[in-house]
Amino acid sequence: MTIAAQLDPFYIGKTCYARIRNPANTGYVWNVQADAFELESSVVVGNMDVVGTVSATGYFTATEPAAFSATLIAPATIHHQEGGVPAATDPTVAITTTHVELEIASNVLAASIATLTTPRNITIELSD
Repeated sequence: MTIAAQLDPFYIGKTCYARIRNPANTGYVWNVQADAFELESSVVVGNMDVVGTVSATGYFTATEPAAFSATLIAPATIHHQEGGVPAATDPTVAITTTHVELEIASNVLAASIATLTTPRNITIELSD
C-alpha cells in the first residue's frame, strides 16, 4: 500500500519522507527500526522517516513499512529533509494518510451511497 500526496513544485528533486502517526493516539509514531508504533518522545527522529520519492510532477509516494497493518488508515505527514539527516525541525509540506487507495475507495463508496439514498427534487423548465 502507499502513502501519497501532491507537493508544491518547489519540492521536485528534494528529499522528502513521511511520518506515520497512530490514529488511536497521535502521540505515537511509526518507528521504522522497531516496525511498531512507539511514543514519539522515545523514538530517534531518524527512525520516524518512511523514505519516499518525489516525481517530476511533484507527487510524493512511499511504500508503507512491511509490518504496517494492511487495513489501518493512519494520519501521515510529509516532511522536507533540510539537512543531511531527518530532523525534528524539518517542515511539514503535506498532510495525508496511509493506504491512500483504501481511503479514496472508501470516500467514493460513501459518496455513492449518499447519492443513492438521498431524496432529490428535479425541476425541469421548458421554454419555446
